[in-house]
Amino acid sequence: MRYAKPLIVMLAAALACGACATSTVPTPNAGCSTLLAEDAAEPTPSAPFPAVAADATVEEELVEEQVFGVRQTGQLQIANSDKRYIVTTIRKCEERDAAAYRRINAPAWQFWR
Repeated sequence: MRYAKPLIVMLAAALACGACATSTVPTPNAGCSTLLAEDAAEPTPSAPFPAVAADATVEEELVEEQVFGVRQTGQLQIANSDKRYIVTTIRKCEERDAAAYRRINAPAWQFWR
């Protein structure tokens, strides 16, 4: 009985110190797919095919086809920029998750991570 009170105080102090030493790492609430824009998965529409009049000359038809080619190239650039955006977003999400994983798996003595 002589050591009961000091033992209880020592156990309470150890419990309090142990509770202070633990660290919590918040996990990401949002998944990677929530970081993408709503219309990111929508297909990029093709440029409208030229409507050439029946009485158009060969030169007018060629000009319309060239304009169509330029418009189609513009649509391709839009589609490629969408792909770059998606890949960049996924990489950022992977970096975020990797940083959280490193913090969770850090040794206890590296509490500053």
